[in-house]
Amino acid sequence: MSGVRLSVAVVVAGLYLSSPTADAGQNPHFTLPMHGIWPTTLNETCTTPASQGVDCSQMGRPTVNLPARANGFATFYIFIHNYTGTRAVRTAFEWAPWSFLFGHWACVPGSSTGPSAPHNPGGPIHGLLEVGWSCTTAPSLLVVGYMAINITGPGCVSQVEPMSGIEVLGCNFEVDELVLPGPDELRLGRVCVDAGGHDACDPLTTPVESATWGKIKGTYE
Repeated sequence: MSGVRLSVAVVVAGLYLSSPTADAGQNPHFTLPMHGIWPTTLNETCTTPASQGVDCSQMGRPTVNLPARANGFATFYIFIHNYTGTRAVRTAFEWAPWSFLFGHWACVPGSSTGPSAPHNPGGPIHGLLEVGWSCTTAPSLLVVGYMAINITGPGCVSQVEPMSGIEVLGCNFEVDELVLPGPDELRLGRVCVDAGGHDACDPLTTPVESATWGKIKGTYE
């Protein structure tokens, strides 16, 4: 969107959003890391990354370059990191030429998804994820959810910008939005087979664009 916001109304579990105005957000340095597991038994849970020692520290970086091997299923996690307090996130995923199997988006207690969740074929529309919860300030690496995808050759699971933008909602109902394309792309995790992945654990020095959600008809309280 290159910093240009569209007037939209998005429903996430009863929270109505439209036409934000400029203001300071609570999470100007947020990042959205990713982590991949392959091969998988499809028995992963919300706590699997922590059990593997994934915490975005120097010794606990997510796996973002999966080994090239025969076709099979893989599990991909999405996190929020470098945040202060959050209530919701919006992003989107693409995974072509692979096939989406299922997603679990309730790793944060009390999570509710919007009217659409990622499904085939992915991309800014079909890969859209909107999920919200009550105000959360911990852990530092917040597991939002995960999805299983059938790997059939080289490729990546990447985050792409939906029409309504990639945003994190703070506890005070203020939004921080990424400005894309540009340096903010480094705030987005990407998992690839063989090479090309990016964990997005480290904060950038330039804050993201901030805004206030303009219309609220429900809360997570």
